[in-house]
Amino acid sequence: MATGVDWTQLADKLPPVDPYLVWADTTAYADYRLNPGKSPEGWWSVLLELEPARDGKNPIPRLLDETQRSWLQVPAAYLHDALGDDFRYCTARVTGRFFTDDVARARAGVLRYQLGLPVERTVRELHAIDETATGKPADAQPLTGGKGRTVMALIDGGLAFAHAAFCRQVGGRREARVKRYWRQDECFGSRYLGDVARTSRVHSSQAGWNKPAQMGYGLQLDEAAIQAAIHTHTHAGQVDEDALYRDLELWSLDSAAHHGTHVFSLATQPYADRLATEDAPPTFAPEASSPANDTADLMAVQLEWANVLDTSGRAMAVSVFDALVYVVSCCANDVRIVVNLSWGTQAGPHDGTSVLEKAMAALCAAPRLEGRLFIVVPAGNHYQARSHAHAALYGGNGLALSWRIQPDGHTPSFLELWFRGESGHAVALDGLSIRITPPDGSAATVLPGQWRRLSAGTATAVFPRQTMLGENGSSLLIAVAPTASLTGAAVAPSGAWKIEVNYTPTLDPHSPLYVDAFIERNDVALGLFTGARASYFEATDYNLGASEDMPVHGDSNQSPIRRCGSYNSLATGTDGVHRVGVGGWVHLPSGRNPWDKPAAYSPRLNDLFNAPGNPLKIHPDRVRVTDESPVLQGLRAAGSRSGGTARLVGTSSAGPQCVRILANGKPLPDNPRPSSAKKGPDQ
Repeated sequence: MATGVDWTQLADKLPPVDPYLVWADTTAYADYRLNPGKSPEGWWSVLLELEPARDGKNPIPRLLDETQRSWLQVPAAYLHDALGDDFRYCTARVTGRFFTDDVARARAGVLRYQLGLPVERTVRELHAIDETATGKPADAQPLTGGKGRTVMALIDGGLAFAHAAFCRQVGGRREARVKRYWRQDECFGSRYLGDVARTSRVHSSQAGWNKPAQMGYGLQLDEAAIQAAIHTHTHAGQVDEDALYRDLELWSLDSAAHHGTHVFSLATQPYADRLATEDAPPTFAPEASSPANDTADLMAVQLEWANVLDTSGRAMAVSVFDALVYVVSCCANDVRIVVNLSWGTQAGPHDGTSVLEKAMAALCAAPRLEGRLFIVVPAGNHYQARSHAHAALYGGNGLALSWRIQPDGHTPSFLELWFRGESGHAVALDGLSIRITPPDGSAATVLPGQWRRLSAGTATAVFPRQTMLGENGSSLLIAVAPTASLTGAAVAPSGAWKIEVNYTPTLDPHSPLYVDAFIERNDVALGLFTGARASYFEATDYNLGASEDMPVHGDSNQSPIRRCGSYNSLATGTDGVHRVGVGGWVHLPSGRNPWDKPAAYSPRLNDLFNAPGNPLKIHPDRVRVTDESPVLQGLRAAGSRSGGTARLVGTSSAGPQCVRILANGKPLPDNPRPSSAKKGPDQ
């Protein structure tokens, strides 16, 4: 499986490219555990940013006119009239010709692309593309939002839709509120988890599964199929949820707790007047003042299994945007749509210019969606993970980082170095060089426009002069193979990887070059084991100058490692109304200002970041309580079965609380100012 690009001929003249494509293509996707299966030819999934309409041709129709279905396919949902004629973002399944034929890409109006990396399974061509679906909803009965005229949607790792939290009790029987359930893959289980019996393909003809015509892949259940499954497995008034999910081959819901189920229950079944405690769990009683929570239609998208297994988040660009467009395509054109997306990544431009973030912003601003589509995402759980470093280089100083990659790690590690000028603009990269020294001592220097194999081929450095990951500045990707393997594959050395940035400006020596280094997340989804071990920056002076009142940095701290800036890169846009990034705070005893104590893992309202003109977003748009007390982290909410509860720690629990407010048609309350934390200039 290869694109056909001869990267050896581009070692010193790298064109604008998604650097993850170079890494994946030159390593044959080995670090992503890809099993090619029996696919006769390679397909890739990409998220595209297209040129605006010109020469009388709108962006997506022009793309289709200038390409052939044999090498580029677009789901029909992107022709839905809710997106408008000028919409210029879409996903596509492409063959290697897309990457090798620069002329064809330019003729089709492709400005940028972001790769959706496969994990374990190959990408397949779309099934039965139905371009007659233009302007039509998913079926003859689009979701109308119910009595609340609102559709609440979950995009996550899965939803136990038969759980009592997502149903009503009507006449002694359980009635489903979930009207659509789309699972993006057609397999269940994971080879990586060692259970071969759970890797066969789902029998789509059974139990009401059907392929959504507007997407061309995956399997969905409609309201009738969901209700029929619940009825079939109801005995003496009780639903046998184990048997129900087993018959539907939803094996991922076997675990006692599931991220999507837990998160969405906080949106659909709100707490009453108090938070839960160990002695008093939440009542899950509908609030009289929150009618939409009980009457809104619900729907869910279970992200492709690749996204659940992928600890870095690099696989999700295509899946997340397809999920958003699927949700829109299933809804009537006059209902409010509130989406909970408790997923994210850590690396990226952090200025709202990634292809996915710009696509999300454009979707919210589409003519028939503006003012009625809201997307809520968590601020991320990386605040003290030592995953962000920052420095300003003037030519006389450099930046030296120690990147600690842990032993016995079964997933790859990624580091992105971003280079920007004043106010985030691009700068001349002449005079810039980066020296990378793995623990084995095999140092190599990388210059702008180059890519290099490092440490006997177990690591790759890709440095295009113009990146497709963002619009401001340039970025260098360092991708390191796992440090352990169960298959005998080559592994990278663990230990301290030294990164030295040297800058000798050839033009203005007084114009700074700002460097931001982001370690990509390496998180494991709730209920899974992938062997991931997160890497981190290390420095002896990291904690100097930090205190309870100044939790970020004091003037005495000379370390480039920053707590601020550790932010979910899906939530870095400036629109805090229709795309909301939500941080977490600790619930304090009565009488104390609850906003005085942010959660230890969450970005803070009072972070200080003194780099002039730096475009990074570091503050949450809103905050909600995610820890029930200073000594009890997390919130208790629904487990995978009715009656069961689980505790989840992280800002994922903050997002659905805002979803609940927005679903009721209410504005999100402003964040109170912290009262005891020392104020910075931005306060």
